[in-house]
Amino acid sequence: MSGKTAALTIINSGVSWQFSPQTVNIGCGTKITVTNRSNADHTWTGHSWDSGNLSAGTGSYSYVFRFAGSYSFLCSYHTYMTGKVVVSAT
Repeated sequence: MSGKTAALTIINSGVSWQFSPQTVNIGCGTKITVTNRSNADHTWTGHSWDSGNLSAGTGSYSYVFRFAGSYSFLCSYHTYMTGKVVVSAT
């Protein structure tokens, strides 16, 4: 199941930041690329991955989800920034 892609963006939201969308529904084998479009550094961190620093306005990181399940994530710098990836077997 290669070749599937999805996007997640870090954006300015009023006086703070957020992942958009906050929940991503994908199938197994999908690569998600996170791009930081905000005015601050962030991370995209889950149990199985850590983007490291995503520089303000330009940083990006990709990860392929190979197994079905629900994966929570956050920004380790701003822990109120959270979200979830839901991976279906099909």
